[in-house]
Amino acid sequence: MNLSPKSPWIAAVVAGLIVTGCGGTSERRSEQSPARNPSAEQTEAKVQRSLGTAATVSEQTGDYSSAIGYYRKLYEKDQSNPEFIIGLSRNLRYGDQGAQARLFMDLVINQGVDGPPIRAEYGKAQLADGLPDKGVENLARAIQMGDDGWPTYSALGTAYDRLENYAEAQKAYQRAIALSPENPIILNNLALSLAVSGELDRAIEILERAAVRPGTNPTLRQNLAMLHSLNGDKKAARAMGRMDLSEKDVAKNLEHYQQFLNGNPASRR
Repeated sequence: MNLSPKSPWIAAVVAGLIVTGCGGTSERRSEQSPARNPSAEQTEAKVQRSLGTAATVSEQTGDYSSAIGYYRKLYEKDQSNPEFIIGLSRNLRYGDQGAQARLFMDLVINQGVDGPPIRAEYGKAQLADGLPDKGVENLARAIQMGDDGWPTYSALGTAYDRLENYAEAQKAYQRAIALSPENPIILNNLALSLAVSGELDRAIEILERAAVRPGTNPTLRQNLAMLHSLNGDKKAARAMGRMDLSEKDVAKNLEHYQQFLNGNPASRR
């Protein structure tokens, strides 16, 4: 089934579910510092390790506010360390502070700190701040500089999707899949991009294959339920929805999708 050009709101709701890539790994950089008392250096190293551990645990548990605080302290200790820079920006993004992440990365780049991971994070921060055109520029630049990680290609695909350049978006997702086969994040984004561009049947096929694999997350399954509903298959949508939601919530979602199909403006708020 193709999405009707008369129903741009369907494309809008599907496009809104495409997510950005995750923060990639980074390289470490260091600067020489004046000689210090060995015990003072050991103490400082312990402090940095403790802050780093606390930042990692906070991020993994979704406590982005605390992670931001820890990474900010680390950054203040070494403002040229890519791990600290990327960690701070990434958690600002994860904490829905895209504008702050972009402003911070503006500062970093203007100070002359650069490299493939830094440039990729700059593009992701711009994307998080609603600047997909700038995001494309810097994500593509990161790839030119040597970043060949799947998160960068996935983020590039998301940026192209936001610009409604679906052909380039899908090329980027395919490259990401080549680097990380069967990755549910990438498959989810590729499928939603295909759905937005009118290839709903192909999008459903991709998510159906992904949904039966171990480790599939609820978001992917509920996106598949939504696509089934938009395709008119309420039975399949209900069955997929029940895997994670109560019958009441499934019914509510199906009603919401039907309102979209009927063109009810209230359902688009």
